[in-house]
Amino acid sequence: MNSNVNIEIENFQPYLRTCKLPIITIYKKPIDFSTSYVARLWDITRWTPYICKAPTLKEVYKSIPAQLTRLEREWDDEPHIIETWI
Repeated sequence: MNSNVNIEIENFQPYLRTCKLPIITIYKKPIDFSTSYVARLWDITRWTPYICKAPTLKEVYKSIPAQLTRLEREWDDEPHIIETWI
């Protein structure tokens, strides 16, 4: 992640319509946000600048729209990835 181009938001709902296939990935303390949990909105395989950053996973969950479905992390995901929502 690149903190120079991030737009911090509280809820992803208004931004889902900007994507063909919105995907939200939640990270635990990535290198550039080493004290936070971060959720980032992706459009298929392209990242968007929209993130939600919080000190706890519970707070990040509040940003995830109810209509999305949780997917467990895959064995070959980056170590900081917790889960993905589609």
